[in-house]
Amino acid sequence: MRFRKQQAVLAGAWLAAAGLLASAGSGCSSGDSTGGGTRRSGDRPKAARDDSGAAPKPAKEGRPSRAAGDYRQLARLARQGDADNLPLFRRQASHANWKRRHAAVVGIGRLKQSGDPEFLVTVVRNREERPEVRAAAAESLGVMRYCEAGPALIDALEDGSEMVRNNAGIALKKIMQVDFGYRARDPAGRRGERIALIRRRWPDFYASRPHVQGARE
Repeated sequence: MRFRKQQAVLAGAWLAAAGLLASAGSGCSSGDSTGGGTRRSGDRPKAARDDSGAAPKPAKEGRPSRAAGDYRQLARLARQGDADNLPLFRRQASHANWKRRHAAVVGIGRLKQSGDPEFLVTVVRNREERPEVRAAAAESLGVMRYCEAGPALIDALEDGSEMVRNNAGIALKKIMQVDFGYRARDPAGRRGERIALIRRRWPDFYASRPHVQGARE
């Protein structure tokens, strides 16, 4: 009788232990998001909590927020058109990050006559620079109506980047005040004809500028 009671006690303890293990689960079989089973596709993992019950703050990965903040600040300054920012723009125009170079070039262009158009000409001519940056420089030269940029802009009409070609064409149209029918998306043959026409007309246009005539007198 005593032996049977011991067996019953042992059996009850084993069943209780088995019940606890079953309720805990193995972490693989259940698809319920409230249990420990395999997480369904689309479920968001819950943050672990410390002894206080508060979820820990997510770990920071690198410093992307600071870089993004620096770019946003530079872009904001570029929109102001303040000539006091020209030294900053010149420094940022050689930054490793092309977006900051782009913002700096836009900032220089916004300064118009107070800016540095000769620097923008070097940017347009730099074939190793990103097309986005060169296109911004070409656009700025058109806004400035900087005649000395004519040869560089005419060369840019043959650039491999449609973006650069387009902005160079628009800049030349603003400077020369003539639409020669150049379109960046036209076939190469058509573009070549328009470019040849612009090259022929440029010397006469440049010679007719008041500052050139004054220098000759």
